[in-house]
Amino acid sequence: MKPFLKNDYRNAEAIAEAVQRPTMNFVAIKTPEQSDLLSLHRVRSRLVRQRTAIINQIRGFLIERGNHRTPRSNALAQSAAPAPELTSRGALATPGTSDRRARSGLAPSR
Repeated sequence: MKPFLKNDYRNAEAIAEAVQRPTMNFVAIKTPEQSDLLSLHRVRSRLVRQRTAIINQIRGFLIERGNHRTPRSNALAQSAAPAPELTSRGALATPGTSDRRARSGLAPSR
């Protein structure tokens, strides 16, 4: 036995039947202001999801490089650190371990 299949004909038939029912409740059409507000909420929601994804991606990159400090969104926005330079192969240039330790204050001063 085949499962119930949806198609345009069956959808049109269901809509026609639903419209003819006397107890059917219809949704009011949104005003332009309501539509604009809904659009703003959708855009904001997308921005929050993208920001979270970027922060998680940066956190993953930092963990791969041995930095286990958690980046915060406000710290990332205010950061004025220059972007890492690209090598001739197109990969991110990684400073040596001693350079990282010296910059982080972990290496003894000479």
